[in-house]
This record gives sequence, structure tokens and C-alpha cells, in this order.
Amino acid sequence: MREIFILSRKENKSHKEIALELGLSELTVKTQVKKALRILKSRLGVFVYVAFFFRTYY
Repeated sequence: MREIFILSRKENKSHKEIALELGLSELTVKTQVKKALRILKSRLGVFVYVAFFFRTYY
């Protein structure tokens, strides 16, 4: 999942390009990118909440 996400976001490759490079289907690539974004979003959400809490109360 990490490799797919890096290829997608850092190297700006399309799902089709990634699929051809890694020998996967485009649907697999799309699903893995979506899962990676969901994980990042949930972890960043906690970070933002904690940062806000400390900024507000300390």
C-alpha cells in the first residue's frame, strides 16, 4: 500500500501507470490509494485534535 501511495502522490503516476508497473489491476491500485488516504485522514484527525487541545489549554 505504501509503495502504491508514493507512486500515486509523490511521483504523480496514474492508477493505470502504477498498475502496469507493479503488475496489478487498476481497481487494486485505486482501492489501495483509497485505503491509504483513509488511514492518513484518521491519524491526522487525532493529531489535529491533540494539537488543538494543547494549544487551547496550555
